[in-house]
Order: sequence, then C-alpha cells, then structure tokens
Amino acid sequence: MPLDAPLMRATVPVRFSDMMFLGVGDAVWEGVVFLLTASMSPAQPDPRKQIARTLGTGTRSTHQASRGRLVSRGARARRRGQGQHGVMAGTNSLREFLISRRARIDPDSVGLPTSPVPRRRRGLRREEVAALAGVSVDYYARLEQGRVGNISDQVLTAIEDVLRLDALERKHVRRLLSSSAGGPDTTQPYQPRAWAGMRRLIEAMDPVPALLQGPRMEVLEWNRAAAVLLTDFGSMPVRDRNIARWLFLDESTRTRYPDWDAVAAPTVAALRAAHRPGRPDDDLDTLVRELAAASRDFTRFWADYQLFKHGHGTKRIFHPQVGVMTLNYETLDVPESGGQFLSTYTADVGSPSEERLSALLTREEEGADSTGDQMARSALQHEDQPEGR
Repeated sequence: MPLDAPLMRATVPVRFSDMMFLGVGDAVWEGVVFLLTASMSPAQPDPRKQIARTLGTGTRSTHQASRGRLVSRGARARRRGQGQHGVMAGTNSLREFLISRRARIDPDSVGLPTSPVPRRRRGLRREEVAALAGVSVDYYARLEQGRVGNISDQVLTAIEDVLRLDALERKHVRRLLSSSAGGPDTTQPYQPRAWAGMRRLIEAMDPVPALLQGPRMEVLEWNRAAAVLLTDFGSMPVRDRNIARWLFLDESTRTRYPDWDAVAAPTVAALRAAHRPGRPDDDLDTLVRELAAASRDFTRFWADYQLFKHGHGTKRIFHPQVGVMTLNYETLDVPESGGQFLSTYTADVGSPSEERLSALLTREEEGADSTGDQMARSALQHEDQPEGR
C-alpha cells in the first residue's frame, strides 16, 4: 500500500498497549516511532507571538494605556497580503486548532507505550493521531496544513474521535476545513442592532437582570436591573459596551466577580468560537489586538484555544451594598440574528442570594423613584415662579 494512501485499514485490531500495529513487530514499531519523532518541530511558540501571527504576520502593536487604545502598525503585513482574514486566517487557524487538540490528550489514556524518545511537546504526535485514526502520516500532516482538499466524512469523523472533539469543536473544525478548501460561508449575517420587540421584552423583564449581547460580547441592550447588578453600561461610550473589554480593561471586575478567571476564560473562548472562517471581521480583529496588547491574562486564555458557547450555569457576583450572591444565568439564542443571545440572572428561591438580590434591586428602585420625585417637585416649583424672576 502506498505511504500516501489517505486511509489505512488493519486486518487485526490496533493494540498500542502491547505495541501491536497492523501486525508489525515490536522492534520495527519502536524504530518507526524513533525515526518519526527525531525530526519533531521545536517547542510551542510564545503565546504573544502566536497571536501576532494569527492577526497578521509582521504586525506590531503598542497599547496606549492612558487612552486604552491600540495603535497598530500593519503596513508590512498588508503589503505582503498577509492576515487578510484577520484573527484566525484559514490554514494557520486549522493547524493551530488541531495542534492544540493533540496537545491535550495524554498518550497513556489511549494505550500508547512509553516513547523511547523524550517528547518535546505534551500530547499526541502527528504520527500517533494518524495511526489511531487509520490514515497515513503524510495525509494527516497535509490535513493540518490545509492541503487535503475535500475530506470524506468517514475520515474526518475518525480524526475527530481520536482528538475527542465535542460538538462545538467538531462544528468549528469543519468550518475551518471548509474555509481552507474555499467553501461558502453559510452562517446567518450578523445583526448589529436589537429588534424593537427585543428591547421591549428586556425592559419588561425588570426586576430580573437581563441583557442582550452580540457574538463579539458587545452589549446591545440591558435593563435597569442588569445595570444595577453589573455596571452602568449607559455611562460608557458605545465602543466600550463590551463584556470582554470590561472584564480585561476594568480592574473593578476582579472584585465584581470573585471567581474572575472562571468568568474571563469562557469569555475569551466565546470570542474564539465567534470567528467565522472565510468572513473577515475587522471589529473582532481590533478587539483581539487591543486586549492582547493590554492584558497578559487575555493572551494566556487566547493561547489555550478553548471554545465556548453560553448556556446556563452559576456565577458568584459581588456588590458592595449586599455582598456576594450566587446567581443562576440562563442564555437564549436569538433566531436569525447572526449570533445575538439574551442572558438573565436569577437566584434560587428562598436562598440568601435571592434576599440580597431583591434587597439590592428594591433599594436602587426606591432611590431612583426618590430622585425622580425630587426632580418633578423641582420642575413644578420652577413652573410656579413668576416670569422674569
């Protein structure tokens, strides 16, 4: 059978635990592993350099801390035609994703023998993934490089199984493959604004905190309760109304969220998942560049290459007036919006957190009503004054 055959079939089961592979003896298999690993690539590159490459090779960025803005010098990259798809451009993104998934699998967990050659990287090697999936090493290498053209569902599923991809990751890798093969982008166009009916719904949900976000974590709509619980989005410039920007550029969020890492990491993973291969997104590129230049924590989470889709769970939120509350969040996707989702926060019935949340929102509502009454009385007094005085 030619070495570059895309699919290899064994007549006996592959048993790495006792070093049996397609009937090849122990000594031969050890020699193959040694030869293949002798030319392994160097260690994982620095995460900040990795982000710079995915954003556009040759791009250098500096962050003006006083203004919180990013100054990007990407002339060389543009002249060379690189980085044209921004955050995760086609082939590089596919390779980066597959490498990250190989790296998280413990060789012992799939029955691989102890390697005679020290591993330069954690996780599975290319040849090990190829063997477990039943494809040639050359074929899998070309897959990581985005050079296989159309790939059968059978082969792709086998590779996905070996890499233990979940449903979101399988969807992501197929998008990356479609992009590198020049396939069409069939995702729904993003709607950057909220529908009028959605705005009314969010307002009507008060005193349940609710906010509407876009796929880049931009906050599109919110109600009074959400502003009281989280932050006053209305006082921010429109550009800054973004959960990712707020989390990584506002130090107060580390107090607001006692488990800050557990909130920030999924936010970055959601930005990764929001990318649509083959569809340039300058706003997402700008956001990632800004946060990568300003925050080492963002760089660290981005380099992990995790994917996340908001669903439901719990978060601990601190408010100086009532202390820490454990709240349940629920997320609902908005159909035909291109990625908008509605998030709500509630507390368990009868819990201390429910009492604290109710007290917080009631106190703020009474304060708002009191301020409104004072303004109304002031306006009436002004109207009662004789003209000319």
